[in-house]
Amino acid sequence: APQSVRRAIVEHAREGGDLEVCGFLVGQRGKEAVVVARSVRASNVAAEGRAERFTVDPREILRLQEDLERSGEELVGVYHSHPRGRAEPSALDLRNASLWPCMLHAIVGLGGSAEDELSFYWSPSERAGLVLCSGPP
Repeated sequence: APQSVRRAIVEHAREGGDLEVCGFLVGQRGKEAVVVARSVRASNVAAEGRAERFTVDPREILRLQEDLERSGEELVGVYHSHPRGRAEPSALDLRNASLWPCMLHAIVGLGGSAEDELSFYWSPSERAGLVLCSGPP
């Protein structure tokens, strides 16, 4: 992801304070790569425990898909933050990733080290499941 997208995701996470934030990664899918062009913030509408989990508002997904149909871009991934943890997927994150098949996932970890972290991984599938890259944003 470009540095501008990485900065936007980390900034959103910092603004969220002690609550998890979430959003979408928008770009293009090529034959050999996924190109992330921008991030789009979403609301965390989890009924409880928003410091440890997130739920994306389904209405925001529908609005985004309508916008993407007009722009020709694609939803290529989702992101969320771990306000007090590392940029590593939890067991719940990995289970929930199956709801977003063949998507790139990004996690911002704000509590694991002196520097904020950003990691990416694919939804579990026959071709994926590995962390692609991690480190400071």
